[in-house]
Amino acid sequence: MKNNDNEDKNIEMINALKNIGLNSYERQIYASLVKQGFANSNQLSQTTNVPRSRTYDVLQSLENKGFAKAMHTKPKKYAAVHPVEAIENAKNNLEKKYKEELEKINKFYQSEDLDILKNLYNKKSIQLEDAMKLTTLKNNKDFEKTFNSMIESAEKQICIITTERGLFGLSKHFTLLKKTAQSGVKIRIITPITQKNITQLKKIAQVADIRDLNKFYKKFNKFNGTLIFIDNKEAIISILDQNNFSYKSPLLWMKSDHFCQNFAKINFELMWKQLEEADN
Repeated sequence: MKNNDNEDKNIEMINALKNIGLNSYERQIYASLVKQGFANSNQLSQTTNVPRSRTYDVLQSLENKGFAKAMHTKPKKYAAVHPVEAIENAKNNLEKKYKEELEKINKFYQSEDLDILKNLYNKKSIQLEDAMKLTTLKNNKDFEKTFNSMIESAEKQICIITTERGLFGLSKHFTLLKKTAQSGVKIRIITPITQKNITQLKKIAQVADIRDLNKFYKKFNKFNGTLIFIDNKEAIISILDQNNFSYKSPLLWMKSDHFCQNFAKINFELMWKQLEEADN
């Protein structure tokens, strides 16, 4: 029983050497050297699980790290460095390596290479920010919170393309939309108008300009999805046909000047102009 306890302690000791930077082979070889005092590579391969072809490389690594030292014998043997001295060597090596790496970083920090990187980053910073500001709205709570926040932050305009029943959901936000419109924000909505949503239309029309997709362009009758964008900065997109303005399927929110100005605005204005011209 006592032998088993000692064996367990030896295993724990070998594993603990991992914390000071020794790999599995190095831990086994060093522990074996400590027990034997000194040994050659052939002897060590027999007392450990280290392949004979690797023992010499491992011994050289231990010597470089300050855990073993070569003896002037034939065949060449190695002796274990005292554990306290070995730990000090490991500490000194780590401090030396840290200073060397820190010196490299400081040197790079003062070099022209850093200025080149900074210039490259600054040129792409807008695109990078746009790419990172992208979120999936996974449930109705996420949508309601984000949509309300967008309305409250609007300064110039709110543009919405939605489905037939989209006005039902919009009417739930009427108070906030009215407050926003009274502050000078222009609200425009493109949606199919039917007998089913005529009541909501009359309500929303008090605070927004609305164009009817059904009135002239049959190709828009089956418009499936929603596009909302605010001040050409933020947008919510859904390509799914929803029965309500409250969504159960994921939507995509993004804060991207590039998307809003080069996709959302262009397509919205094109549809808006066509419907307006048809009205004339």
